[in-house]
Amino acid sequence: MPEPVCTDCGTPLPLRTVNVLTKDCWNCDQYVRVAVGSKETGHIYPQNFTEDELAFAASHGVTLDVRYSNTVRESYLANVCGACDQIQGNWFLCHDPFHDTYRAAVAELQGYEGPCDKCTERNCDLHGTYHTYEAQSECPTCREMAKRTPCGQYDGRECFYPTTCAEQDCYFTRRQEARPREVEERVEKARNTKEATLASIEEEAQPLRLRVKGCTTCGASRSEFRFQDSQAFCSRCGASQGPDHFRA
Repeated sequence: MPEPVCTDCGTPLPLRTVNVLTKDCWNCDQYVRVAVGSKETGHIYPQNFTEDELAFAASHGVTLDVRYSNTVRESYLANVCGACDQIQGNWFLCHDPFHDTYRAAVAELQGYEGPCDKCTERNCDLHGTYHTYEAQSECPTCREMAKRTPCGQYDGRECFYPTTCAEQDCYFTRRQEARPREVEERVEKARNTKEATLASIEEEAQPLRLRVKGCTTCGASRSEFRFQDSQAFCSRCGASQGPDHFRA
């Protein structure tokens, strides 16, 4: 079968792959389904998905919405956590070397239907319409403005925050130092949640008669109650009280 090509310029169209994966939300630690795309020339972000790719992501439980990113200081179509409504940004999902690994693959879609990397007319929200005539699809003006400084601490990496790094030390160094603390905080949070859950279960499992302190109506003591199912009946005044209405 011949390789699909662009009908305008004859350039071979790249194979596009969109994966739906599960991972931990950076904010609430709940499992969240995200859609990430790739092709030979690089990543495919949700704002560049085709209609079929958007429908595929939605059909597998992925929430996509236009959100503001503090990292790039602009809004774009991004993955969103359904539990806490926080953005799962492109940098976090595709570039940050310290982000948590994906938990499991849910589904995959492959195809050649998509814009040609070479000749498709594109639009930049900042600089208007442009043609790149090359495999790199980003706006050339934006790309020139966003040239990165090589990281002075780690070979082969680019510095994404030159000003901040100059003031607060290298981003990657700070992330490495912060990582053990973040893991410890997440473990502690999970431990506290588990302890609270167990305490709640233990409270619910406690016999009803042991939870009765006294009658909220007449002040009778626990010894003056009789019990039936999940109700306690005061022998003095006849009041019927459930587990949530006992005098402390």
